[in-house]
Amino acid sequence: MDKQIKVKYTDSYKHIQIKMHKHNFYRIFERNKWSSVPERVVEDLLKIRSFVTESDLIFNPAEFKKADLKVGIKRFGAYGDLLQLLPVIRYLKQNTNNHYYLITNPQYIQDFKEYGIFVNVVSTSIDKKLFDKIVYLDGVPESDHSITNHERLMHRIKIFEDFFKISIPVYDFNVNILNEHKEIVDEVLMNAILQQY
Repeated sequence: MDKQIKVKYTDSYKHIQIKMHKHNFYRIFERNKWSSVPERVVEDLLKIRSFVTESDLIFNPAEFKKADLKVGIKRFGAYGDLLQLLPVIRYLKQNTNNHYYLITNPQYIQDFKEYGIFVNVVSTSIDKKLFDKIVYLDGVPESDHSITNHERLMHRIKIFEDFFKISIPVYDFNVNILNEHKEIVDEVLMNAILQQY
């Protein structure tokens, strides 16, 4: 029997069909649900940018504190979740010597470049070999969606803090921001502040 590996589809569609004739494999994957897949299929499946394995979501703080790593933070969206990453990345920049890049969908690139938090903001189609380490956050904040999950009532920033094993004393959302986005950030900030106390 084939060894099974858990994978998750993390893109924006509710589900996706995958057919791989060479593996005689067919499956419908639901967004952000773990599925066991034969090991022989996983290598080809991971060539599709919207799939991750359990090991992709394991974070090692000791490895992360190494100096001068070029770190890609992979998060497909949505916009509010990306905004809530800002105080997390600012905290990491202040407490490590690493260089942080955001890997996200194209429609968010210009805004997040203007915010000035990341060294650069790039498309999810970029060559992953350009980074020393990639931290996969697709599916991490969505862990609060299950009614049986203790994280379901947690603020997204707190979920990110737990993932990175950090504790941010003050959520700093200060960015170079366009006026049309200020209302969204103010709402996220107010919710985060209310959750912090």
